[in-house]
Amino acid sequence: MSEIKKGIIIKNSLLLLTLFTVACSSKASTKELKEESEKVSSWAATEQMIGNAWIRDAVPTTYAKQTLIKAESELQKSADKIEKMQPETAAQEQYKSKILEHSKVEKIISEKMSIAVGEKNKSGVKVQLAKLESDRAELQKLSQP
Repeated sequence: MSEIKKGIIIKNSLLLLTLFTVACSSKASTKELKEESEKVSSWAATEQMIGNAWIRDAVPTTYAKQTLIKAESELQKSADKIEKMQPETAAQEQYKSKILEHSKVEKIISEKMSIAVGEKNKSGVKVQLAKLESDRAELQKLSQP
């Protein structure tokens, strides 16, 4: 086989491999969406636990604030990851949109709760806990595609 034919075969093989890799890596599976949904739900549970514990004076203000800031950061990471996902089906796209919405809502709740904790505003934390409770209930109702 001539060097030219070998070169063409190699280039075509590399092109196909590249296209295959890109196609496989950009698609979001139901499993990946579910994993991010579970992360969002877990951080929401953490927010709720910390908020309730802080109101009862069961955890120090510094610890509560640091934990809520961490939750906010992790929820943002989840939102960023979810935004980059490219679902394969319309049902997955709808599921993705709902999870993304909840991650953003819970991030905002975490931010507001952190501010209220820093200001030692228990009624402000209670307001955010009520919002969180409502959002968590909606998240739990989501059915995966």
